[in-house]
Amino acid sequence: MELIPQADSPYTGAFQGCKHMVMRISEFSETAPEDPKTAPGHGMKCLRDGMASGNWFAMFAFDGQASFNFFKNRWTNILFEMDNECARQTIGKHLNEVSDFTGAMSVMELSQFDQYGNPVEDNHWPFQIEVEPYDVYGWTDEYQNDF
Repeated sequence: MELIPQADSPYTGAFQGCKHMVMRISEFSETAPEDPKTAPGHGMKCLRDGMASGNWFAMFAFDGQASFNFFKNRWTNILFEMDNECARQTIGKHLNEVSDFTGAMSVMELSQFDQYGNPVEDNHWPFQIEVEPYDVYGWTDEYQNDF
């Protein structure tokens, strides 16, 4: 993948452009053919010279969606708290070890270094990233086959 910013983007670091990226899509919860529910999401790695990659994670919702179509909804790095009490007490508690805002995953670190590993002095980053699906294959809400 490649991140190509708009010419007037105010964001710095990897947000100024990143030629080499890797995207991993995954399922956040267990999926069964008899239960039309998935919780798709993705992780993005901006590969940078001489240092660890810069990463962001995004998904539709912790509680998932009533569809088998991975690309039905937008994915974002700012999620609502999960409805499930057990999930709030386990996953939510773990996430709260690093932030008071469960489901809010900052992308600040991506703005601090460019794709060549150069530090940025006065860095700027977006509060929220939204990834809009573009379904050219006509995925349906119905179960089709095993992932």
